Amino acid sequence: MVHLPALPLNRYRQKLTSFITSYFNFGCRAILVSSLLALTCISTGKRVNLFQHLELTSFDQLTRLQPRQLPDSRLLIVEITEEDLETYGWPLSDEIVADIINQIQQIEPAVIGLDIYRNTPQPPGKINLVQEFQRSNVIGIMNAGNQPDSGEVEAPQGLPPERIGFNDLAIDPDGVLRRNLIFVGNAEKAYYSFPLRLALAYHNELAFKVDPEGNFLSIGTAKFPALNAGDGGYSDIDNRGYQVLMRYRSYDAPARTLSISKVLAGQIPPEWVKGKIVMIGSTASSLKDEFFTPYSLDQTAEFVMAGVEIHAQSVSQILDVIAGPPALYRFLPQWGEFLLQLGCIVLAGVLGWHIRRPAVLLVTSGLIVLGIWGVAGLVLTHLIWIPIGV
Repeated sequence: MVHLPALPLNRYRQKLTSFITSYFNFGCRAILVSSLLALTCISTGKRVNLFQHLELTSFDQLTRLQPRQLPDSRLLIVEITEEDLETYGWPLSDEIVADIINQIQQIEPAVIGLDIYRNTPQPPGKINLVQEFQRSNVIGIMNAGNQPDSGEVEAPQGLPPERIGFNDLAIDPDGVLRRNLIFVGNAEKAYYSFPLRLALAYHNELAFKVDPEGNFLSIGTAKFPALNAGDGGYSDIDNRGYQVLMRYRSYDAPARTLSISKVLAGQIPPEWVKGKIVMIGSTASSLKDEFFTPYSLDQTAEFVMAGVEIHAQSVSQILDVIAGPPALYRFLPQWGEFLLQLGCIVLAGVLGWHIRRPAVLLVTSGLIVLGIWGVAGLVLTHLIWIPIGV
């Protein structure tokens, strides 16, 4: 019997094991180093506010994909349209405004919010309007601007301070209105927003409190945590006062609308008014009281929203928080965002190391990006904002 020499299998196995070990050790080091570099760049970029615009744009895109909610049955917008301006002129006389309020009062609304400046008389009808202001359920506006002590636009004469709210809005640097400014001030000097005044008048039995530490507001048992820099995609914002991220019901009016012409003609469905919040304001484009929202894709006039509609969105959000349904956005804690970024970076590094064919890597990366967007859109439906712009 002839004995053949044993094949050096052990030697080949050792070489293969050594090659695989060195390959993966080098790969792990490469992935680790690249991940740390990428994480450092992203963290530095967020600190210098490099990615905020990208994050906000991503938020807007996902917002436009969210399902539209039904109009809020607790609200009615009495709008001043272009046709109304042709009929009654601008500014509306005190007499016309008094007649509008009087017609609505006859159907017993819970509260009437006048989103029209009345800092100077517009004759005729001053006495009639002052008489309507004596009703305890009428709320007016002022514009605080940079002069909160007196206001850049003063409140209507005849309304006590507790029935006046500011109509100032918190607009982001890119011109889009995403934040809901609710309250400014402290225990010594307080300024309530117009929507907050309306909501408190609607729930006049509920106590309103301000956290001394500035972390939240509360109405009854409902809490409104203040929006801070670092929440969601924000890295640097003017978060003075108490703000929350605006929850829009839809891209258009969040409530039923009725023109002032129909109101003055007595064509008012009683079920739209009785026990409701009625807001009076302009939706006429010629008055330029319009704002860009997350639905304004290219910031044209197609998807702008009138000021009274913005305030109605805000009132609806506040009322929903008080009633219980989810209406406030939630955000990942800082450590949660860090882990999310780290996981995405490591995943990208692993794919880049192990997939050597560019076409396969491109397709795989695209599918992963779509998956991340899908998850972000899904959780945004539940009012959770996960930053995905970086």
